[in-house]
Amino acid sequence: MKTTKNVNIKSFLKSATVTGLAALTALTSLGMGSMNVFADDVKLPTYVFNGTNAERAISDYFVNGFTAMGENTVVIPHMDILDTKDNGSTFDVYGDFYVLEYDKQGNTFAATQTAPESAGRFTLAKNNDGTFTVASYQSVPANADKDAFKEVFGKNLGEEAYDVYKEDLNSDLWNTIRAEDIGYYSYDNNLGLGKIEVDENHSIDVANVSFSAKSSRTMYVQEDANVRSAGSKLATAFDGLGRGEDIVVTGMANGWGRVTMNGRTGYISSSLLGDSKPAKQEKKKEDVEISSTSGKIEYYDGDKVTVNGVTAYVTEDTNLEGYLVVGNTADLKWKKVGNDRREALLLRASWDYDEKKSDDGYVVVEIPDEDEESDEVMVDIPDEDENDGSADQAETYDEDVVVDIED
Repeated sequence: MKTTKNVNIKSFLKSATVTGLAALTALTSLGMGSMNVFADDVKLPTYVFNGTNAERAISDYFVNGFTAMGENTVVIPHMDILDTKDNGSTFDVYGDFYVLEYDKQGNTFAATQTAPESAGRFTLAKNNDGTFTVASYQSVPANADKDAFKEVFGKNLGEEAYDVYKEDLNSDLWNTIRAEDIGYYSYDNNLGLGKIEVDENHSIDVANVSFSAKSSRTMYVQEDANVRSAGSKLATAFDGLGRGEDIVVTGMANGWGRVTMNGRTGYISSSLLGDSKPAKQEKKKEDVEISSTSGKIEYYDGDKVTVNGVTAYVTEDTNLEGYLVVGNTADLKWKKVGNDRREALLLRASWDYDEKKSDDGYVVVEIPDEDEESDEVMVDIPDEDENDGSADQAETYDEDVVVDIED
């Protein structure tokens, strides 16, 4: 069974059901109420989304495709963008969308018409001037299950999109998004809005905007910060910025700075933004766990060493002493770096075979007396053709041997 469909969004919007205060309006026309939802007779400015060009294309598509009921109302699409994907000639935008028609009543905005919630993927065609045109919209059917969402959004994003879709319009997340959108709309158009009416008994505050796009400014991240899809900790964190990085902030509302990252609008907590770059922090000295062991050298190739079953990396900071060959006795001291890496601090082997170091930097191996069982000395010399260090070649000498050792 096919669980996804391509929707002509204009037809979809024109068939939107009337809900909320629109029902009250209908009752009023029948003499069953006295609410005047079109109290102001001034045409409200068309809604313009101050975000990326891709988001602007989607917002305009909703606005232009929505059949408004009132002459003086405004249509505002509320969007929670979950992800974007650049395909070269096209650009995909995944998100969840509510489209509402609002009427101004004094300093209060009241929804007069609500289109059904929609979730899906927009495919946008790139234009030469940097703008976008909506090429198609694949939406998830109403009341779809998680599998249908995964079909449109992909396996991982599908679960997140499903959870967002299940959020009611009056949930904390959507109330935050609506308050921000209307707050910036009111600020940009000097409307003086203060409330958004939810029903006869409830309302939410319009976001308090400090500045908007015309006053964009560069600010600095004071501490590592998440970038979220809305000005709320409930919203998806889709990116992040490190301490000291700069970012252009296009608005500030209700303690959240509006920014642009990865082709989409994001929000950073204003408590993590400042007008000046933070001072450099001194690196804290971390406690280093140091351990040691002693035993036979089981493996050594110049880069790694194994002593008594413990393997550590040999670095430029490792202090090397003694005759470092497999089978010799050695002391190994190491520090732990990360979860599974050991770095040798000291690798000190003994001078077996009664070795003595001469003034010119050579090691002289003394040959045993003739009356001893053997008149030969075995000296392990690594094979130059081997570079894995896993085996040493034993050579036999019948006279004094001088072995060159680099300091």
